[in-house]
Amino acid sequence: MSNKDLREYYNREFYDCYASGSIYSAKVILGLLYNFYKPQSVIDFGCGVGSWLKVAESLGSTVLKGLDGHWITKNKLLSKNIDFTAVNMEQNLQINNKYDLCICLEVAEHLSESRAKPFIDTLCKASNVVLFSAAIKYQRGTNHINEQWQTYWINLFQSNNYTCYDVFRSAIWENDEVELWYRQNIFLFVNEKGVKKKINLKKLKSLEKPILNIVHPKNYENKSQNILDLNRRIQEPSLRFCIGCMKRYLFGLLIKAGKLVNKNQNRLMDINFKHKKAPHLPE
Repeated sequence: MSNKDLREYYNREFYDCYASGSIYSAKVILGLLYNFYKPQSVIDFGCGVGSWLKVAESLGSTVLKGLDGHWITKNKLLSKNIDFTAVNMEQNLQINNKYDLCICLEVAEHLSESRAKPFIDTLCKASNVVLFSAAIKYQRGTNHINEQWQTYWINLFQSNNYTCYDVFRSAIWENDEVELWYRQNIFLFVNEKGVKKKINLKKLKSLEKPILNIVHPKNYENKSQNILDLNRRIQEPSLRFCIGCMKRYLFGLLIKAGKLVNKNQNRLMDINFKHKKAPHLPE
């Protein structure tokens, strides 16, 4: 897909729609992260207008690097201190510096599946600590072309010797002001050998709490697929489907007509009964 086509997807309306929710979500999630790890340098893959980098700056980060498509211009960024570079993430990216934190949220699903592994490899090269989320199956959204379950991405990070820490979701699961996709999908991936002196890994592990309200993926997929099939049948109906709908519609009309006839008959009987004269009694 060309940059011109993508610009139609990621226009001003797209970012305006998510800006406020993204900033609040960043304040909550980065607030939790900065309690046990305080990165000075941050790179954000798919930074948009810089919501997460702006919050990182407010929490003390001083080096802010943002990457996104050519549809983002510097005058749209929320902080003048963001060093922004326009890139095409469908192509191999050259990252020359190592950052304390890499952020990549709800971006990977917008890339083709063939780019999944090289993209995750690039994130791992950028930092020993990666804050990551990506859309699950049937989440749906603007230009989602590679939605996958969390284990798909976890396996790709593990191939780079990164450990997955599920430390945020239990803390934000019930917070309706945090965007739903972050509550559902966000994880912290850590190259433990690279951060031993910077993060207390035992404390990090202790922050993981179980989430009780979960849905089995197969059940979720089956229900979602049924809805998609129904939508497809409605949008592209077969002759058999149309005839079936017509039969159900006519049957419903007949039932309503029958009820109306019975109701009118009952009304006539009531009227006749009320107007019927009482018998004349002999004197």
